[in-house]
Amino acid sequence: MDFWTLFSAFVGGALGALATELIGAVVRASQGAEKQRDDDLADLLENLNSLRIVAEEYWTKSAGELGSDEPKKWALINAHLHHINLIVTDMFTGEPKRECDVAYTPLMRAVAGDTFGNGDRIAQPERLVLVHQAALNFRRKAIKCRRGMRRSPLA
Repeated sequence: MDFWTLFSAFVGGALGALATELIGAVVRASQGAEKQRDDDLADLLENLNSLRIVAEEYWTKSAGELGSDEPKKWALINAHLHHINLIVTDMFTGEPKRECDVAYTPLMRAVAGDTFGNGDRIAQPERLVLVHQAALNFRRKAIKCRRGMRRSPLA
């Protein structure tokens, strides 16, 4: 074997290894982005479920019956609503974001509307129908929007 044959084999092998590493890095980055989106959706759904539970506890008892737990539940509801809104803002853009925002508004009104936060609030268990309907509608919309997001072909 002469020098040029050995040199060509070495360069070809090095370029092949480099190309393999570059493609692997791009694939790993794409998979990481898709995993982050899936994790964001899981976080959103977990917070939505927690919001439903806290809202149920909040609206089935009056402010007096909740006593010192009333401000805690009030704070949790507000925190969950805020966190859900942040996830939607980070996760979606354009039409999917608008669709989620449209579904979020009735959820916010159902969970934190009417006498929410009033110290003399009475129990409103009938409100739970609105809370659960709005939450399930928002859940469906978020899942639909995530499903419609363009996925990386290398993920």
